[in-house]
Amino acid sequence: MDVWAERLGATVNRIQVRAMRRKWASFSSKGNLTLARDLLILPPDLVEYAVCHELLHSRLPDHGKGFRAMLAAWMPDWRERERRLMGQGIPHYISVPLSARAKCAR
Repeated sequence: MDVWAERLGATVNRIQVRAMRRKWASFSSKGNLTLARDLLILPPDLVEYAVCHELLHSRLPDHGKGFRAMLAAWMPDWRERERRLMGQGIPHYISVPLSARAKCAR
């Protein structure tokens, strides 16, 4: 996360991980990066996409053409990563502890 913050010139004041039902991540105007707990069990390249996407919102707050162009400049394969991430769906088993899911995935 620090690598992407440095690359993009984003100031991250706090990183938190929590159960999220509708999003994989968010980045507030106060510089708080929140990651869905379930994101952290996904492949690293999908986590990287979510972090890059959110930190780019420090430059452009919307998802318009400019945002997508900037995302493509920083991460040329972003569409493939986004497709894979969205294919994961936000799980409905949020209350199952992360440690239990990690054990089941082995």
